[in-house]
Amino acid sequence: MTQVIYIIILSLMTILFFGIKIFFAIKEQKYFFIDILIINFTGALIFAFFVTPIIYIILQKIKLIHVQPST
Repeated sequence: MTQVIYIIILSLMTILFFGIKIFFAIKEQKYFFIDILIINFTGALIFAFFVTPIIYIILQKIKLIHVQPST
């Protein structure tokens, strides 16, 4: 279950960062649109991989996520 929560957080962070990056990238318009999508999605995914563990640990500390010890 904890892996599912982690993947959900990762997906939400990727979508959030991708939306923010697209919002600012559309204003430039000096590259082709597909290039903007690929570059911004890749950057958002990488940034989400760094931010998701921090958010996951914070959610555990404030007890919004209960992690059961493995048996």
